[in-house]
Amino acid sequence: MTIREAYEGRHLLVTGFTGFLGKVWVALLLERVPGVGKITLLVRPRRGETAAARVRSIFERSPALRPLRERHGARLLELVRDKIEVLEGDAREPLFGVEPAVLAQLAPQIDAVVHCAGITDFSPDPIQALDVNVLGALHAADVAARTPDKRLIHVSTCFVAGETDGEIAETLTE
Repeated sequence: MTIREAYEGRHLLVTGFTGFLGKVWVALLLERVPGVGKITLLVRPRRGETAAARVRSIFERSPALRPLRERHGARLLELVRDKIEVLEGDAREPLFGVEPAVLAQLAPQIDAVVHCAGITDFSPDPIQALDVNVLGALHAADVAARTPDKRLIHVSTCFVAGETDGEIAETLTE
């Protein structure tokens, strides 16, 4: 099975979109798997900025999404409206801080939880690191367990290229 076949028509819940890997993963997914069904982005609001506003800003300004902006131009926001929904929450919280009733309604529609959230600081506050990197992964597994197929894709935000130096070519097989 190819990546395209695996994600075609699927509804994914993605954590960590505001981080580098999350942005790149979603951008590549939208670019290379145009038939992906829906992507629900779990995003923390910030003081004075809603989760939806953060996502919109990232789509409008992030260099990681530049290829999508160049490819789709003014139609990018239409693509975002069709493919992306934003769910306010926090990976550090049980059930991602999502109200149980909201999660009960959403979970049956989710084909997989893609967990990219994490702290990549090499000298983080230990409590924050545990909250995001350890408890966040446990919360992602708990949410995935509530979905029909119980699928969790965990993307480590540290050492994603192993110990290899230089450019690593990626290709999408048909």
